[in-house]
Amino acid sequence: MIGALLFFHILSAVVWVGGSSVMHGQKSASEFFSFITAMALFSNPVKRLIGSYNSMQRAIGAADRVFEIIDQDHVSPASRLTPIAT
Repeated sequence: MIGALLFFHILSAVVWVGGSSVMHGQKSASEFFSFITAMALFSNPVKRLIGSYNSMQRAIGAADRVFEIIDQDHVSPASRLTPIAT
């Protein structure tokens, strides 16, 4: 959610600055639209990369928890039994 909001703000700033440069004659409309198209094509791989980073961080956290459990000293249930006097 925050990533989408951040992307929207960045896109809005690019459109604002690019649109004003087109209006002032510093850039042509075709250059501006080419840049917007390139930015749109670049955004999807970046979003996937960010998503895979989040998945990898969750996996590392889960592995740490598993290793904590493995490293604990375990007492077998049989050693806790008291012998019955006969």
